[in-house]
Amino acid sequence: MNPLVLPLLLIAIVLAYSIWPNTSYLIEFFQVWPLYSIVFGVFLPLLLWMLGKLKRHRAAAKKPSP
Repeated sequence: MNPLVLPLLLIAIVLAYSIWPNTSYLIEFFQVWPLYSIVFGVFLPLLLWMLGKLKRHRAAAKKPSP
């Protein structure tokens, strides 16, 4: 077993209890989570991808042709 597994497991358990103190908070969190996951999982990566494409396109347009 990796020597980091147990310390990381203990850290994850402690953080889980501090993030979700009780089950009602957890249930409320999962009701709003789909909205956050759509924004940060779909729209933000799509926006960054489009900005990268635009930046690459502008850089190619500015480059003089030989």
